[in-house]
Amino acid sequence: MSELKPCPFCGGEAAIRKCKDVEFLVHNADCYMIMCGRCGVGTSYEPTETDAAAVWNRRTEDSDLAKAKSEGRLVVLPAPIGKKIWTIADGELDYGFVSWYESMLGKWTIAAQDAPRGFIFVDFDDFGKTAFLTREEAEKALGEGKGEQSNGRNENN
Repeated sequence: MSELKPCPFCGGEAAIRKCKDVEFLVHNADCYMIMCGRCGVGTSYEPTETDAAAVWNRRTEDSDLAKAKSEGRLVVLPAPIGKKIWTIADGELDYGFVSWYESMLGKWTIAAQDAPRGFIFVDFDDFGKTAFLTREEAEKALGEGKGEQSNGRNENN
């Protein structure tokens, strides 16, 4: 596998991730993706490490990513799968581990599992307001009186 270029968005270090995807599970094969360790942007799932690296390292003069961003087709994830995130709701700190992303009617949401109580659903736009990547950021915001809205907890899950 070739050396991975830095992230085209934040300059962060990229790493390969081995994963399983529904398409690949049909054939019971592994799949691979490259993800930035800083901002969480990643490639599509690819059948080999080499293919994933080639997709990540591909840069064009006009930049496919810049074009996708200008067309509204680019989603930059605020946190990678498995990352602990912190939320503020009703004056209390809570946390969960990012489980999946979903989009409905053009609004992107993170589902973070907070066992045993259920899931926390956080809109991407809430990061820096009521959702945070570190406890320190959340505590600082709590001290400043942010985060009075509900964090979307579904207590039944």
